[in-house]
Amino acid sequence: MPPKKPAKKPKKGGKTKKEALDPEGQLAALGEADGEIDFETLVRKEYMRLHRQYRVMEETRRRIAEKSKGVSLQGRRLELLNAEKEDLETDLMNADSTTWHVVDKHSITTILGILEFFEKTQFEIVLLLKNIREMEDNVDKITKRLIDQKLKVQAIFGVSLTVPQADRRKNKLEDRLYHVSLNMINSSLLF
Repeated sequence: MPPKKPAKKPKKGGKTKKEALDPEGQLAALGEADGEIDFETLVRKEYMRLHRQYRVMEETRRRIAEKSKGVSLQGRRLELLNAEKEDLETDLMNADSTTWHVVDKHSITTILGILEFFEKTQFEIVLLLKNIREMEDNVDKITKRLIDQKLKVQAIFGVSLTVPQADRRKNKLEDRLYHVSLNMINSSLLF
């Protein structure tokens, strides 16, 4: 066996080559007696240590991600609520402006005027319909009397009207009825 070389003294504040390779003193734990280093064992142990550290860090990352997922969801909801709050405040300020109050008053006045006109017109329509029904009843009565009179005349004189004569007479009477009802409607609208 060759003689062992004495270990070099480290420089002030510096490390020996051995300390630089093994900062945690793992070489001593490997049972290095003669100064030779078993790099395979050292690499395996370092790999296992790094793998454990990776698993711990991955678990920590997963927990942080879960927590931040909830926080980010809450953050997004908070942003949406803040945006909606700003929109509502803007709408309230706009609704409270004097310009909109003037427009609203004008709209209300217009709507009330239209409703009043509608009620008045509806009342007039009901009256006109009632008048039309009365006129139709009168026309029916007059027509019945005319027919009765015609039958009496025919019975007395034994003369009968031809169909074209009867149609002409009927058209004349209908025209008179139309003009009379039109005059009544116009006169009721003026009042």
